[in-house]
Amino acid sequence: MTTNIELNNIVNKLSFKNKFLGCVMRDEIKNIKCENNCWLIVNLNSVDKNDSGHWQLLWKKDNQNIFFCSFGSHIFNEAKEFLGSNILCTNFRIQEWGSSICGELAILVAYLLDNNFKFEDII
Repeated sequence: MTTNIELNNIVNKLSFKNKFLGCVMRDEIKNIKCENNCWLIVNLNSVDKNDSGHWQLLWKKDNQNIFFCSFGSHIFNEAKEFLGSNILCTNFRIQEWGSSICGELAILVAYLLDNNFKFEDII
């Protein structure tokens, strides 16, 4: 799995209009405030876990709230609370089991969204 440092480096090499709030663990979401026009990459694990976990995308722009999981997992409570209502979600797997590209896929989806692609067309 790609580390948060590696993901941050990839994001910093790209140009985003929407504000990137960083890579965080799921129990850190509650400390992040954003009304609109921001995004972050969230690891399913909490800060106190020692294993690698799985990266997912939380996207808010122009009142469009998106939860992207490359494994098609259900949205978790902390993500629901951050995104609010009217959340678009993936519900099918696009990443192969055993691969470790979840962070890169999250960045790709964010990049396409930032460049005005529709979520429905991306997935």
